[in-house]
Amino acid sequence: MDFILTEQFQELGWVIGLAVLGGVNSFLHKYLRKDYCGTLSKTGFFFAFLHSVISSALAGMVGFWGCQEFNMSPHMTAIVVAMSGHMSSRWLNFTERLLTSKVSAVVGERE
Repeated sequence: MDFILTEQFQELGWVIGLAVLGGVNSFLHKYLRKDYCGTLSKTGFFFAFLHSVISSALAGMVGFWGCQEFNMSPHMTAIVVAMSGHMSSRWLNFTERLLTSKVSAVVGERE
């Protein structure tokens, strides 16, 4: 069980936790604004919440790895992880567009 407590797993744990916290906050904010009010059944509500949690965890991990690549400070990394978790699908769409443009630029230079 010592492998679970390695520094990398601990670091990934706080990243996912912080990102999910941002995603839950975003979901509850939308719910309290009544964006979902009356439009979702109990099952639909559960799956919308589950989608929010999963996408926020993924967005937080992508933001974390980006911060590691640019050698950002731990505090700035925490900010990026929390905000990317809060923005979840919007953050993933932004990242996809950014990476697509970068890859297109690199591939275009080789041709």
